[in-house]
Amino acid sequence: MQPGADYQPLAESMTQRQIYLLLFSLMIGLFIAALDQTVVATAAPRIVAELEGFNLFSWMFTSYMLTSTIVIPLVGKLGDLYGR
Repeated sequence: MQPGADYQPLAESMTQRQIYLLLFSLMIGLFIAALDQTVVATAAPRIVAELEGFNLFSWMFTSYMLTSTIVIPLVGKLGDLYGR
């Protein structure tokens, strides 16, 4: 038997229902990410007022994006380790 002889592309091994469920799950994830960005943008004026200055406005978004960029891969790795 040759290595990879049993290989089937994922799209061919999934049923139509599984493909729709996968796409729906991805869309929900994107919706939640967009909602998260909207919440931060809506709260931005209040956060800037608490920081007492517009000069810190750009730092607020930069720190949010850096934190998000660092945390997402870590949570993904934890999900791979403990989620199965």
